[in-house]
Parts: sequence; C-alpha cells; structure tokens
Amino acid sequence: MPQQRPGTPQDSPAHDETDPNRQMIDEFRASGGTVGGRFAGLPLLLLTTVGTRSGRRRTVPVTYVADGERYVVAAEARR
Repeated sequence: MPQQRPGTPQDSPAHDETDPNRQMIDEFRASGGTVGGRFAGLPLLLLTTVGTRSGRRRTVPVTYVADGERYVVAAEARR
C-alpha cells in the first residue's frame, strides 16, 4: 500500500457505522484476507480510490476472477 503523504485526506473513517462495507473491510484486514458470511470462499481484494473532487480515499471490497494473465474485478455501483 502506498505511503500516506502528509496533508492528504485519510481513508474513509475507520469506524463509520454508516458504511455497510466497514465490517467486511475490518474482518478482511484482521484475518489476513478472508471473510465469512455470504462472501466466504470468494476471492476478494480491497480497492482504494481517491475522489477526483473531494480527494477523499475510499476503500471497498470487490471480488475478482482470473482471465488468462489478467484479472477482472466486479463491484456493485452505489450512489
């Protein structure tokens, strides 16, 4: 993971109870990359993006599949 530069926005709040992905992200990080529940056994990764306008970092869990030497990432769009 890239180092955080001083003065840049932080990741989405660590204990933001309104973030429906927070529990899964916390479980993923605590377990070294696995989760239970309906996503148990699926390959998951944590994708972090930076908002173009806000500069805010957002991390979301996404699943992926191998396509030859490439990976296809799938996520649910939310607004």
